[in-house]
Amino acid sequence: MFEKKKERRRQEEYATKLAAWQQQMDELKGTLAFLDEHDPQEVEGFFTKPGEEIIAYVTDTGLVELRSRQGMQVSVIVDKGNLCITTGRIVFQGPGKTIECDFAKLSGLHFDEEVGSITVSVSNRQKPLTVGYGLAAQSLIRWRVDLAVAIHRGGEDAFEKKLRLELDRLNQAKPIL
Repeated sequence: MFEKKKERRRQEEYATKLAAWQQQMDELKGTLAFLDEHDPQEVEGFFTKPGEEIIAYVTDTGLVELRSRQGMQVSVIVDKGNLCITTGRIVFQGPGKTIECDFAKLSGLHFDEEVGSITVSVSNRQKPLTVGYGLAAQSLIRWRVDLAVAIHRGGEDAFEKKLRLELDRLNQAKPIL
């Protein structure tokens, strides 16, 4: 009886690990396929600048700002909207606010993998842009932002090599039962 429970738990843990591994593989392969195809994407309601391409468009995101509550700084979602990642900028578009961060002025990127958010700092804004998108999109957004920055800086080939190395590493780390 105890052995059956132990085996069932082991099977469940394996299934969870395998699903997470598969999601990472799919996202890496999707990013590599995007690099190979590079078909310009169009999104209704979002306009690109000349020479700019959309790398990812993520719906149901939240604009996060720090607010003071009872003498403490807390993160608060102040607007809900969409996040667009292009080869030249990251843009949050919501009904209340639209904020653009141009890669030419990029001074920092931070991914919070515990909550699924990105914080973008640019030299022409006092406050950084923080957008939450949830854990399900974490890996995809990280790879697509890295790709967008690499294309903007002319390092597309080096980025592709990095992706292929990560894919090889991930292949070797496939969970086994």
